[in-house]
Amino acid sequence: MKRRLIPRLLRRLTRPSAAGVTVFAFHGVVERELPAPDGCWTPLAVFRAQVQSIAARFEVVPLPVAMTTPAPAGRRRAALTFDDGFQSHHDLVLPVLQELGLHATFFINTGVVDTAHGLWFARLHAAISETTLTRLEWGGGTYLLPDAERRGACSAALQTRLKALPAPELECAVDAIREQLGCGPRPCFAPTSPFRALDTASLRTMFASGLCGFGGHTHSHAILSRLSPAAQREEITRSVAGVRELGLGAAEAFAYPNGQPGDFGADAERILGDLGVRWAFGTHGGLCSAASRPFRLPRRVLMAGHRPIGVRR
Repeated sequence: MKRRLIPRLLRRLTRPSAAGVTVFAFHGVVERELPAPDGCWTPLAVFRAQVQSIAARFEVVPLPVAMTTPAPAGRRRAALTFDDGFQSHHDLVLPVLQELGLHATFFINTGVVDTAHGLWFARLHAAISETTLTRLEWGGGTYLLPDAERRGACSAALQTRLKALPAPELECAVDAIREQLGCGPRPCFAPTSPFRALDTASLRTMFASGLCGFGGHTHSHAILSRLSPAAQREEITRSVAGVRELGLGAAEAFAYPNGQPGDFGADAERILGDLGVRWAFGTHGGLCSAASRPFRLPRRVLMAGHRPIGVRR
């Protein structure tokens, strides 16, 4: 989608008829384009332009304020959120928030904090980007890897297939694909890698800035509907408790991995309510309003290249 479409989207959302709060969702930010494209990692210059465009058209407020306080008459209200807990949220996003004086909420996967191996889709994309092979045979399919664009398409196709698997099978499949591509199953991403997860010191620096709030995103980035109720409770509980244990305050908000309506259900909503979480967000587009269900709230996903709705994480 062409870049000129993002101002058009924002103009539509700021029309008088667009009542409600717009919650924007971002993922990773990178200093420059990845070797193989993935819309969830947005180049820094593009990200800054996106946020500046939002700030020019909305009153950007902390997520709890957006969810509890009516907007002033004639002014549309928005909140910024980030999923997954990449180290770039500290290194690249925080300086932009400080520059513009904006607040954001970060939904983190507590199971990868202080680790170097990253989340499963980061390990997959890194292997596809780095392999010297030009062909992959997996799961009855053939994936050609002759150039950056085809590698990006291959990564997206594999991610879609892998998301259908229960979490343990998914992790094993990623390890097997990495091995087939000539990579070890558990990489050690450098501190500056776009795939690196946040560390505790960075998280606490972000929290101390006063510009960053935190919420849960499960412990391991498992898609909850693929799990038993007991496993869902463990994933959610460890995530919500982990935010507090890291010294980041109470996790009043939660974001569902992948975030489409079929990725969570009544079991997850009940568990979140039991834990005192107030709001839970998906990645289905729309506006949050007084009529919205608190554990099925929508967000507008912004991707690299100003694609307003795209791959969900």
